Order: sequence, then structure tokens, then C-alpha cells
Amino acid sequence: MARALLRIPLAAVVLATALVSPALGQDVRYGPDTPIGDGVVRTYVILGEDGTPAELGVAISETAMATLPDLSDKPPMESFVALDLAFPEGTPAPYKHVGFDWNSQGHPPVGVYSIPHFDFHFYTIDTASKAAILPGETDAPNELGEFAEGPFAERAMKAPTAGYLPAHYAYAPGSAVPMMGGHWIDPASHEFHGTTFDKTFIYGTWDGEVIFLEPMITRAYIESKPEGSIPIASPDSVATPGWYPSAYAVKYDGEAKEYRIALIGFSERS
Repeated sequence: MARALLRIPLAAVVLATALVSPALGQDVRYGPDTPIGDGVVRTYVILGEDGTPAELGVAISETAMATLPDLSDKPPMESFVALDLAFPEGTPAPYKHVGFDWNSQGHPPVGVYSIPHFDFHFYTIDTASKAAILPGETDAPNELGEFAEGPFAERAMKAPTAGYLPAHYAYAPGSAVPMMGGHWIDPASHEFHGTTFDKTFIYGTWDGEVIFLEPMITRAYIESKPEGSIPIASPDSVATPGWYPSAYAVKYDGEAKEYRIALIGFSERS
């Protein structure tokens, strides 16, 4: 969840190099490298021997993590980097690309998400459709820079058909973001109950359709190299057939020298 005012266009899709791990019988494929800091960020998919997805994620090089842009001298609305990342060949449906945001000062709500963190938007729409999510002439942000009312906000907060979001999720007021959409949060998540935010999971919508799945995770949590996985609240139904996760994980690969943020525990749904 972020305000996407600066965005670097998606590079032309480059076929990723497939790295085969015979010991595990898995096929690891990376998307194209995108520079950030002095390192790179890239998508990846791990496929099992039968072609089913085991992981779908974003890999941040150790060098990139250590040299992320410090935008603390910028106004809050400009203190982020937004990238569109292409997936490698073989990525399962319904995923089209990742919207990767590094928020060096965090973002609203102030006091909740105003901590340096990343937004990993796993989009189920293409970049052209995402770029078309824009306010109209009659839409204007309020004094906080939020689109809280008007046609644009109404399309962002329009609820999908019952069952297409987890029943307990709620629309986050003021979360209509250009070239992104609206954001739905878990009101039971720890950051709303007196515990400092370190990770959460968000669903994104536009005009009544679910268009992204979003792990939102602090830099500090990723750098802590946690173990285990975090369950995802899944909806009862999905609008687009494909592979959907039951959890996500944050990993550090010492051989590749990269941090990996991955959707895992996939099952095929229709």
C-alpha cells in the first residue's frame, strides 16, 4: 500500500535464465534484473518436477538491501521508489507482474505504517490496465493527499462479489491510490492492536475486482532473516482460475546472497 507518484516502467519481458537444482528436482527461474541501490531486485518462480509452482516471489540482492535509496530529505509523498517487475516464463496464472515499492519513510496511516518497508503487489492484471487506474477530472485528494470520496474513491472501495475477499477483511479508508487501486486490510492484524507493524497481508481491488495480493513487510523484519511462514487468509472463491497461495515466507539465500519474499503453499482453484 503506497502512493504511486513515481513509477519506473516495466522493462520489456526478457526470458529468464532457468537454474535447475537437480538435488531438489526443482526448476528455479528468475525474471530480468532491475537496479535498485547498488544491487538488483528481480522476480522468480520455483516449479516442481510436474510443473506446479512451489514458490513465486521477489528476490532482493544483499547489496541492494544494504544500499537502498535514502529519501528522508524528500516530502513523505515522494519518499519512495516504485518499480514494475516482469515475471519469468512459466509463471502460473493468474499473476501478471509485481509492483515493487520501497517506502523509505513508510506511508499513511501515520503511526501505523510509517516505518521503512516494502510493498510487494502481486498483480493479476497487466501493466496497461494498472496504468489506467487514474482519477478523473472531478476527483481531488483531500488535505492528507488521500482520495477519500468521489468517483475514483468509489471505484476503489467497491466491494467484490461476496466470497471473493476473506469475510473479515475491510476497506482501508483513504486507500484509493492512482495506478494501484483500493486496499483491504485485516482489522485483527497486530499493527491495529498495540504492536508495532512488521508484516501484514493486503488484498487490492479496482471497480469490484480483486487485482492484487500484497505482502507488506518492513525492512527490519526481512533483514532479521526469519524462519517459518505466515498464513494467508484466503477467500471462499476466486474470479480467475489459477494457483493461489495459503501462506507467504521471508527467506535469506546465502548462496545466492539474496533475500526472498515468496508466496507459497499453492493450490489450483477455479
